[in-house]
Amino acid sequence: MQIGQDVNLDLWFRYVDELPTLTSSLVSGALPLPSYTTLDINLEWRPTRQMTLSLVAQDLLGSHGEFASEFLGSVPQEIDASVLGKLEWRF
Repeated sequence: MQIGQDVNLDLWFRYVDELPTLTSSLVSGALPLPSYTTLDINLEWRPTRQMTLSLVAQDLLGSHGEFASEFLGSVPQEIDASVLGKLEWRF
């Protein structure tokens, strides 16, 4: 959404349903990856036609398991919230 002449705000809200893992299908008692919801925000300012400054925040609704390795006995990778800044220059 455009919130100013040169400022944009983007929001991504997503839901991922429960996912089976390789270990859950091969080993009895292993748990699938639980469902989760998450929110990402991107605030972008274009002070000139060539330059863009962005502030991005990802996975703001808490950490979650997103995928598991194919090796038996591994645990799902936890994804934590993160914030980053970006400067883009076009020429």
